[in-house]
Formats: sequence, structure tokens, C-alpha cells
Amino acid sequence: MSVLPRGTLIAKGRYEIEKYLGESLLGPTYVVKNISTQKLLALKFVRKDYRNADEESLREVQELIKKARKIDHPYVVKYGNAGSYDKQIFFTQEYFPSVNLRQLILEYNSDERLFSIKEACQMAVKVLEALSALQEQGIIHTNIKPENILIQIKTNPQTGALSRNVKITDIIAASILGDDNIAPSPYRAPECRPEYQMMMVRGKEADVYSVGNILYELLVGHPATGTYLSPSQCRDGLNSNIDSIVDIALSPTPKDRYDTPQDMLLAIKNSFSESLHEEEVQPESQSLFYAIIALTVAVLFVGTVFILKGQNSNSEKQAVEHDFALRNSVMQEAKLKYPQAQILKKLQDDGAIQRMVYIPEGPVLIGNQEQEFQLGLAQAGDDKARKVDINAFYIDRYEYPNVAATTSDGQQIKPTSGVTFSQAKKLCKEQGKRLCTSYEWEKACRGLENYIYSYGDNYQASNCKNAYEYTLGGSENEKCRGSYAVFGMSGGPREWTSTPSPSNSKRRIIRGGDLVNSTRSINVGTVKVEHAPSLRCSFSTDGRTNYGFGDTSLSFRCCVDVDKFAKVQNLNVEGQKDSENTNVEEDVEEDIDSGTPE
Repeated sequence: MSVLPRGTLIAKGRYEIEKYLGESLLGPTYVVKNISTQKLLALKFVRKDYRNADEESLREVQELIKKARKIDHPYVVKYGNAGSYDKQIFFTQEYFPSVNLRQLILEYNSDERLFSIKEACQMAVKVLEALSALQEQGIIHTNIKPENILIQIKTNPQTGALSRNVKITDIIAASILGDDNIAPSPYRAPECRPEYQMMMVRGKEADVYSVGNILYELLVGHPATGTYLSPSQCRDGLNSNIDSIVDIALSPTPKDRYDTPQDMLLAIKNSFSESLHEEEVQPESQSLFYAIIALTVAVLFVGTVFILKGQNSNSEKQAVEHDFALRNSVMQEAKLKYPQAQILKKLQDDGAIQRMVYIPEGPVLIGNQEQEFQLGLAQAGDDKARKVDINAFYIDRYEYPNVAATTSDGQQIKPTSGVTFSQAKKLCKEQGKRLCTSYEWEKACRGLENYIYSYGDNYQASNCKNAYEYTLGGSENEKCRGSYAVFGMSGGPREWTSTPSPSNSKRRIIRGGDLVNSTRSINVGTVKVEHAPSLRCSFSTDGRTNYGFGDTSLSFRCCVDVDKFAKVQNLNVEGQKDSENTNVEEDVEEDIDSGTPE
């Protein structure tokens, strides 16, 4: 088909050609005007090499368009209708004047600069959100790459600030073309490539692979191919948590990747929450006009600012007073359920011998307290604090292997990480224990006082090390505990619990820990303070229990019911006898220090 001239009518006069845009993956693309609405649309033809305009092919494309039309997401191009013209299938979609990410990458390369970690994470999160919306409608893109990520740069007319709108396109292109007609690309997952199709089944993980390589290119300047170096090995200023995210996403086999785009999105948010707050990009020079307006506004409204600050201070004060009253009530009720002093001491001493902590029966505040909402640490829709009664239980003082010791070369032992849910469950069972429930974990973290962090209401960066620096029993983590003396709950690695996620029974709630102790500056009255949202006792994420999921920041600790604690004691006595008889102390130490259990 030759290029259609402006004014050509298509679909019985429904659309009028405005201009030719060029060749897309499928075929020629035009800007057209819908005659009845006067709205501009993009119209794409499908080359006859890919689809003939017979009834069956047209019906198949119309079904794909019908499916795509159900997606209403700000980061996905909207789709319209399908038809045929001059024996070629076409379909319409939203006209989104833009550049693509490939063009932006080339612009950065020509200026010899790389995307910041903030820019790269924001871009990845938007694409992952879009892909999640696709997959909710049963569509797997399988061919997401910089060329079909569209970016529209807008200028704020009041401030002159720049912002980037992002949309993904070609969401049905792979289904129309078929794998054999898609050019080889480093962004396509191995299972989507013709040479591997017989060996691997494609699923939602395919799109994860694509975004992983796009993220890699944004950070490093080129996509990963073959045996590649981790981002932090190619570029200064990156840490190992971005390496972990990229490595999981780029795993050759689907089962070793994040299960869905949503899983990868949560991993990025958990690691770089502060980097994801959007800010408009201010041009280097602003007009004097805007400066005068800004100064005038500041003068006119200075009194209002002071009034609002006073209102905020009052709100924060009321939140503290509300939480204090609720905590005090719960704490007094909990104390009434404590065993007699002599019995309590015996229970505590028994637990200490096994490096476990006895947590008495009684109520605890589960969920986010008023202060957390007032400070913006919790969001609208998050669970509000409520009183929940918990039976007495024992909990490991430290994460697995729950040993505060040093290795043969004098190094402090680190928690076992990279553990899958099944491995964690099995290792607890071998000790006569079980994984803690989410509520048990939160009670042990909050302590009798029901603090926001295990050690108090205010974040203290020096109290706890992050997941990669944290050690079991190290002096630097002596303050990383609450009143129950359970360590590492507001620092160190994240931890599996046995509680199913409310959104998906095949996933389990993950508590505590952080990759890098991500912090956020928050204004409290006239003072700016630091908080770490993901280190709060109320914070949780979830993780899949299948496909061997277990990243480098993920560990666990065990719990046991009081009436089953004797089994733990007996198993440990038997273990000590076996150790004495077989003299395997060095082997046990080596196994504890070896990292991920097999």
C-alpha cells in the first residue's frame, strides 16, 4: 500500500487521514480525524504479510481490540475499533503526541549522561503498573521495549516546570504478529523467543524480564546480554539492592523471576520508596514575572501559613493524645493478664535457654495508629489500629539461625537470607516450631507499650542496621529491640510469616526489615524529622510461596505455642547429645554460616 494522502476517507467516511506518521511494527500509521467527533486518533494498518483481511483474521483482531478496550489506565494507550480498508486490516487507538523512550535514551547517550536512580525507578514503576493493568485483563505484552514506551513532556503554564507522562503501546502487536514475525530483541524473555518455546511456558513473568532489562539499560546505558555485570559493577553510586531486583527480573527461567509485574513493583517500592515521589523538573531559568508572582503570594498568605501550621500542630497533638490514651488502656489490660511473677520468671528463663522470648497472653494494637496517618506514614485505606487479643507464645530472639555468635574466623553471623517460604516453614518444623503469624510478629515488635517502631515512636537510624549490614547479636544492634527484647524487628532483613495475604491466599505476609533503611523527611510542626515507613511495626508486604521466591533481603524467625514448647526443649537436648557423640561442632558452625539452606 502506498502512502495515503491527506483527506482520504476510511471506513465508509468515518475517519479522514490527517497525516502520515511512519511505519510501526505492524505497518503504516496515520493520524486520522473521527468525522463525527472531530477527535484525532492514531490509525494503524496491519501488513498483509502478517494478517490477510479475510473474515476470520478480521474477527480475531476485533476480539483482541475488544479485550484491549476494557483497559482504562493512565499509563496505557486506549484502543478504539478495528476494520478493513483496501484489503488491509486496521485499528484505531488514542493519539498520544510524544517521543518514545528509545529517543530519550539516545538523547541522554549523546549528552554522555545516565538516568538517575530516581528517574529509572519512576519509569519502571509506571511501566509495571501499566503491565499489571494489562494482565488483569488477561493480556501479556511479551514485547515491551523502549520503542513502545511513549513519553509526553509537558510544561506547567504557571511555573514553567516540566513533567513526563508515560504510556505503553503495541499491547496486542505480539498477538497479531506471532512470535516468528517479531525481530529478535534483548528485552524479550527467553520463553518468548522461537528457539526456546518448546522448553518453557510463557506467563506473566515474561513482562517482568522485559522491564528488568529496560531498568538495566536506564542505569547502565545499554541492555544486558549474555553474561552481564551487575549495575553496581558498571556504575558508581548504586548499591546491591538494585542488583538484586535486576538479577531476579533477568533470571533465565521464569520460575526464578518475580511472579508478576506487581511483585517487581513492590520490590522497587520497598527498596526505593523515597525515590518514587514525583517532582516537577524546574527549568534552570525562570522568568522574573513568575518570581514576582511567587513573592506576592508569599506576602499575601504568610498569615494563612501560620494559621495552617497551628492547625497541623493541633492535629498532631490530638493524634499523640489519642494514641497515648488507647495505648495506656491496652497496656493496663495486658498487664492484668500477666502470669504471677514467679511463673512469669520461670517461663522467661525457660525461653532464654532456647534463645526464645516468652510473650504473655493479652491484647495488642494491630494496624496503623493515628500518629502514623497524621505523619503520612500510613495512607488512606490502610488498616487503622485496633485491639486484638493474642494467646501466649514463644518467639526466637533473633532471625534464623537464632544464634548470637561468631564464625571460626571471628566474623559475626548474619541471618540466613534468600529463604523461600517452604524452606522457612521446614526449618522451623525441624526444631519443633512453626513460622510466626503476622499478628504475633507485630505484637513482639510493638512491645508492651505498642510503639510505632520496636524501640519507640521516633525513628533512630543508628539503632538498627539494614538487611545487608545486620548481624545476629552484634553490639551495633544492641538497641535494635523493644521491651520484649526481640531483636531486629525494625531493621535487618524482612521476615516470612505464616499468615496468608488478604488479597491472595497463595501469598504470605512479610514483615519488618528493609534493604537500605529508606527514610523520608517529614515536617512535624516547624521541625523536620526523619522516618522510615517500611521499618514500622505495622508495615507489611507479601510474597509468593511458589516458584522458589526468596530474595536476598528475606529471612525468617520461628514461634511456638506455650503448650508445645516442651518439644523444642526435648529436641534441643537430643541435639546436644548427638553433637557430643559425633563431634560435629565445626560442621554445624559451617552450615549456619553458609547462607541459603538447600
